[in-house]
Amino acid sequence: MEDHRQQLKNYEKDKNSLKQGKARFTQLQNQLRQRQKDYDTLEATFDQVEAERNQLYEQFEEVVQGVRLGAAQRGANLEDKMQSALSSFEQREVQLHEVMATGGISKETHADIFGELEGTLDNKARTIESLEYESIRLQKLYNDAIKVFEAKFREFGIEADDIRMQEIDTVAGSGPAGLVVEPPL
Repeated sequence: MEDHRQQLKNYEKDKNSLKQGKARFTQLQNQLRQRQKDYDTLEATFDQVEAERNQLYEQFEEVVQGVRLGAAQRGANLEDKMQSALSSFEQREVQLHEVMATGGISKETHADIFGELEGTLDNKARTIESLEYESIRLQKLYNDAIKVFEAKFREFGIEADDIRMQEIDTVAGSGPAGLVVEPPL
């Protein structure tokens, strides 16, 4: 009889344990469903962010290629114009010397004319220096933008090696962008 009483006690304990186990099981199932919903939401968000990242990367590359191409074309045009201007200048200088020699123009007048020409050439040289500075500044800005993109990629856990962007070789230092020094005037 004592054995049956003990079994009855154990039965009640087992029954309570089973009831608690079922409740815990139901609670865990609910948590699992909630976590699955959270996971699905995060995965959808991740896919959307990844698609946006890929789109931005493609657009960035297109813009960079456009800027590079435009800069190369402008540089080539400037080179051609400079060569043409230099050739024209040399021809006119020879013609001017011939006219002065033929016309018997004095040395003072000759010095005044060439002084003005020297001033014009100095202005053009300063303009060229300013354009060279702007080119270096833009190269540095481009390189800094690449570094920022790569840092953000690492921050968001994206492997930067998969989307490695090519930096432009430049004479600018590697310091912050605001430290590019103005050219002397």
